[in-house]
Amino acid sequence: MFGVESETHALRQVALIGEASPLVRGCGGHAILAQLEPATADAILRRAGMTPAEADALRDRLATVNTRGHAMSHGANHPGVRGIAAPVRSPRLDAFAMSLVISGPDQRWTPERALEFLPPLITAAAAVADHFTAIAA
Repeated sequence: MFGVESETHALRQVALIGEASPLVRGCGGHAILAQLEPATADAILRRAGMTPAEADALRDRLATVNTRGHAMSHGANHPGVRGIAAPVRSPRLDAFAMSLVISGPDQRWTPERALEFLPPLITAAAAVADHFTAIAA
């Protein structure tokens, strides 16, 4: 994970390289889980220790991610941070799944602002998929 610090705002998010977040929390993890085979996703939900009700709610959310083509979250991994994620989809990337995420402080990174960035985010995710598809060929 890489991040760029704001030079104009005191409130900022610092992304730590190598920082891990559970797939069951946050938009990036949800965008990844949504592209997995249901049996694989279910195994991850079981290992996360989710109750049946929590797992069912997350499955519903993943179905919405697949329908909309993106995931959003607020405060799921870091308080006060909102994110939007697009899955990186490619038929040749069956060995792993990825997502691209844009996040920021919720005071400035509102849901409306995040959705303004959705078209270029989806375009970037498609470019990443094309890149990995080309090198996997």
